[in-house]
Amino acid sequence: MSRYQQSSVWEYFAEGANAYYSPRRDKYDTREIVRERLLQMDTTLVSLIQYYTKAPNLKDCYPVGFVKCRRECR
Repeated sequence: MSRYQQSSVWEYFAEGANAYYSPRRDKYDTREIVRERLLQMDTTLVSLIQYYTKAPNLKDCYPVGFVKCRRECR
C-alpha cells in the first residue's frame, strides 16, 4: 500500500480497493499496490472490500424509483 493509507481509515480503504481491482499484469510489474500483495498482507481488508463493494439487489428499489419519478416528473 502507499503512504496515503496512513492519513485516515477512508484512505486506507480506498487504497485497499484500488489494490483489489489492480491485479499484477505480469512478472515484471513492479507496482506495489496490486491485488496479490493485498491478499498476502491484509485479508481482513479484502473481506471488507468484498462486503462493501458487492452490488446490491436493486430489483426492490425500482418501484420506489418509478413512483418517485412519476410524482416529480409531472
